[in-house]
Amino acid sequence: MSQAQVATLAVLFLFAPSSWALNPSQPASSYLQTTFTVADGLPSNVVNAIVQTADGFLWLGTDDGLSRFNGRRFRRFNFRGPGSTPQGVVHSLAVSPGGDLWIGTDTGLARISANDLDQADRSPVVFYHPGARKSDEIVCLHFSRDGFLWVGTRSGLFRWRDGKFEPVLPDGWISRLEETSNGHMLVINGTGWMELDGLREIPHSDVAAELGVRSNEIFHVVPDHTGALWFCTVAGLARKSGDAIVRFQPFGQSTRTAPSGAFRAMEDKQGNIWVFTQNGLFRATAAGMEVLAAGMNAASVYSDRDGTLWVGRKGDGLVKFKDRPIQIFKPIPQMMNTRPMAVFSDHAGELWVGSSCGGLSLFDGNGFRTYNEKDGLKNSCVNTIAEDADQNLWLGTGGGGMFRFSAGKFTQYELPQGLPSIFVYAITVSRDGSLWIGTYDGLSHMRNGSFRNYTTADGLADNLVVNVFEDKDGGIWVATAQGVDRRSDDRFVHVPSETPSFGQRSVGFLETSSGKIYVLGAPRGISRVQDRRLVGINPELELLSMLQHGPSDVWLSGANGIFRFSPLELDWVPQEHEGALDYEQFGTADGLVSAQTSRGVPNMSTTPDGKLWVATAHGLAMLDLANLHRSTSKSQVYVDEVTVGRYTEPASREIILPPGTHHVAIHFDTVELASPEKIRYQYRLDGVDAVWLDADATQLAVYTSIPIGIHNLHMRASNASGIWDRAGATYPINQKPYYYETLWFRGFSLASGLALLSGAYLFRLGQVRRQMRILLEERLDERERIARELHDTLLQSVQGLILRFHAITERLPATEPSRGSMEHTLDRANQVLAEGRDRVGSLRVLADTGGNLAQLFTTAAREIIHNGQMEFDVVIAGNPRQLNAVAREEAYWIGREALMNAVRHSKGKRVEIELIYSDKTLQLRIRDDGHGIDESSLSAVPKKSWGLVGMRERARKIRSQLEILSRVGAGTEIELVVPAAVAYRRNSSGAPRSWWRSFGGR
Repeated sequence: MSQAQVATLAVLFLFAPSSWALNPSQPASSYLQTTFTVADGLPSNVVNAIVQTADGFLWLGTDDGLSRFNGRRFRRFNFRGPGSTPQGVVHSLAVSPGGDLWIGTDTGLARISANDLDQADRSPVVFYHPGARKSDEIVCLHFSRDGFLWVGTRSGLFRWRDGKFEPVLPDGWISRLEETSNGHMLVINGTGWMELDGLREIPHSDVAAELGVRSNEIFHVVPDHTGALWFCTVAGLARKSGDAIVRFQPFGQSTRTAPSGAFRAMEDKQGNIWVFTQNGLFRATAAGMEVLAAGMNAASVYSDRDGTLWVGRKGDGLVKFKDRPIQIFKPIPQMMNTRPMAVFSDHAGELWVGSSCGGLSLFDGNGFRTYNEKDGLKNSCVNTIAEDADQNLWLGTGGGGMFRFSAGKFTQYELPQGLPSIFVYAITVSRDGSLWIGTYDGLSHMRNGSFRNYTTADGLADNLVVNVFEDKDGGIWVATAQGVDRRSDDRFVHVPSETPSFGQRSVGFLETSSGKIYVLGAPRGISRVQDRRLVGINPELELLSMLQHGPSDVWLSGANGIFRFSPLELDWVPQEHEGALDYEQFGTADGLVSAQTSRGVPNMSTTPDGKLWVATAHGLAMLDLANLHRSTSKSQVYVDEVTVGRYTEPASREIILPPGTHHVAIHFDTVELASPEKIRYQYRLDGVDAVWLDADATQLAVYTSIPIGIHNLHMRASNASGIWDRAGATYPINQKPYYYETLWFRGFSLASGLALLSGAYLFRLGQVRRQMRILLEERLDERERIARELHDTLLQSVQGLILRFHAITERLPATEPSRGSMEHTLDRANQVLAEGRDRVGSLRVLADTGGNLAQLFTTAAREIIHNGQMEFDVVIAGNPRQLNAVAREEAYWIGREALMNAVRHSKGKRVEIELIYSDKTLQLRIRDDGHGIDESSLSAVPKKSWGLVGMRERARKIRSQLEILSRVGAGTEIELVVPAAVAYRRNSSGAPRSWWRSFGGR
């Protein structure tokens, strides 16, 4: 817990009202008592000293060291100074005006700074030694109004002033120190008592003689708020005011049941005087000594800021006494097997109680006057009570129908009179004087002695009617086994709900002063009627009944106790609470024998004296509303300890989790000494929890996987009155990553992965290039082989045949008719041979001209264009490179075909051949300014456009893209795009090869 949290706690506790102070008017024996021992975490069952610091914590000095208590958990504080022995017995505690904690041990005096009170085992401690030898055993401590620390030891009295100790009484065992309203010190030593004004002793009359005891038989002198002195002596307790002495009886008499010797006294903030005697702990009253805990062997007593009384015992632990907000009244002995079901306050303020098979009882505040079968109530299982305008009581029973109680007589109504069932669960008296009756077999409306019954045929969702309610406008609402229905034009319509049907159970209605109608238990929690629907407000509480008392309180009863809400809190939209609804819960820790309330209608009622009466499973509960206070202080949440894996440590300012942490349990808490069971907690971790989560009784936030980075754990809690601090507190959690989870490592890994992918891509690209190069070279070799074969075989053979036929022709006479035919045939054969040689030559001609496509196209253009019919230009862009033979040849023939088409068909005046060399592609563009090509020619079948088909086939062979762009009247452009891997020879630029080109196979 941080210093800021400590300071906040201090302010909250200093100004918080005392809601649980011990009421002096309540019998001491009725106070609620809770015992804490070593089984609950207390270091030792011997508690010698108790004190409360500004942050609200209770500090305990025990025979086994120092412990801090927040009302729920003990935390042991181990401290050891340089050269000192480990702490042992803590005899006394005191808090300085600045908030420092001073600790008196059997080995000296220790101080913990207010800023270090949250450091637990790491607490820096300063040790002091007031004197020598036995003066190291500190017996008692007290800070006077002037800020000086008085230290009583086994060897004298010392005063801490200006940073050093000064001896006041150099000898003697100082056992008690108290201070009067004028700043005088009251000291008990081995010889008696004295009053000191600074270092000067004030003389007194011989009080011991007046009391009939020796001087050393006065054990304690305590001043009260009036200035009177209380003397604890061997003979008993006495009070001296001025010259008058009052002895509390029995004084000087020792019996088994009555106290005699009084050893220590203490006045609490309510003016109660608590006295330790040899027979236990007592309260001094005007009537004498009132026992609080008989036989209690007390070592220390303390009243905290809320007025709760704490008693440290000699061997039996720590005991808490607090006021009992709930009193329980049980049935008379002959009714022990019954339980209250319905509670009703009539017009005169008298309280009537209907019991399960116990009849009708009138309760006068102390006892019951019961009516049952002997008085004419033929069925004593009373479920519901109501009163009409004529002051008649109406009772609904479980098996006997309905009864009217008037002038001490009962009149029964059942099936023969028109009631639909003998099982009656609810009766409501309407403003017009008629009765609405909920039964097992439907709803009945009784007017002037006649019944009008309603069932499912009249719109009821179910015939089992468990409650009936009339709103301020006279509307009738009915709770059935299938939900809530509303009367409309003498029929009933169902009120839709967000929840399913609730079955046979009690359902309560309430219309607040604001006019809003609320429904309980349908099936759980609280719903509000809104736009003729039931809208859920809290689905968790199992509630049965509700009533409004005054403008500020709405009381509800349920299966888990009694609840107090504010009407304004109920009117909030649920989403605005984020799951935190303000309400106070009363249960067994407040005096209920059982938290379960009964299911009668109604099961709660208030009487004119401001008391709330509730029927419970174990008697009639009463809350005195005038003595109940609602605390407005905030409950400050802090982190107490943290468990990482298997190791638990006190919480520091933040938690840093090592990499790979898979279990974190953060225990958070608040300081609430009187009623810690009333505190409710919620938590939410940024980046993990989307909504607030309710903490269970362990107050642990457990996570198995926290994202890397710094996250705030938000915690909030209600106070003892159920009011939430919705802002709460935050606790930073820093989850450290493994090195491979850091951003730099992920960036490096991503870059490495991209580099590997790029390398793999380049490697594969090189493989593809090599494969393509091999295929192209094989194709070129094959072409050259075919050229050789054609030349050496076919052409040579044809040439031989031509020569032979030529010889034969020469032998024929000139006048021979066939000679002309033969000569013509030979001329044709020579043409075929010439064409064949040209084709064979074309297989080699491109290789012979190198990679200069521009020269090839220039030559082709001159061959194709005759007599200046078109102008042509060859344009080169980029750095010309050596080309792969096959790619060069296919590109050449595609360009030649395009050039021939432009000359033959475009009818243009100019044609341009453009070669673009780039790192990624080789581009060939041939464009003319002719009349263009229509779409039908572009999409014509092959037999009409063999040239275009051939160009596309050649482009596909070298994995290139061929695009023809043309529009009638706008010329034609043919573009061929050849990938660099196909077009260029390896290292065609002649530049040194880079490593990535080498890796890629370029």
